[in-house]
Amino acid sequence: MNHSGPCFLLVDDHALVRTGLGIMLSEYWPLAVMRHAGQWAQALDMVRDMQPAPDLVMLDIQLPDGDGLDNLAQLQSLLPGCPILLMSAQVDAERLAQAQQRGAAGLVAKVASAAEIVAAVHLALSSRGSFAVTSSV
Repeated sequence: MNHSGPCFLLVDDHALVRTGLGIMLSEYWPLAVMRHAGQWAQALDMVRDMQPAPDLVMLDIQLPDGDGLDNLAQLQSLLPGCPILLMSAQVDAERLAQAQQRGAAGLVAKVASAAEIVAAVHLALSSRGSFAVTSSV
């Protein structure tokens, strides 16, 4: 993290989700920098040009131009060491297992409470190697 606060990249095709998530996160990290991408291609362009690099990426699994689970490895290669929390409206044991196997920092249900999401973000940022998952899974 930089001195002013963490830098978050929020990738979701719904502007309301990105905006709400950004507002919620900035309540807990008032000095955080929020970057938003609505599509996979836009997220890739941002990651390649983003300074500073994000401290955490929150990536929707279902984007119109890409699948978060399938694209996770590419994002990890562009951002080595950066935790990536996957987000989904549909969370089940199979997606949870896939996210863990592919090296995501966690899986967040979009129906999770603010406290659950903040706890998952804290865990992912702490780099303790634990897998963050909301209780809504």
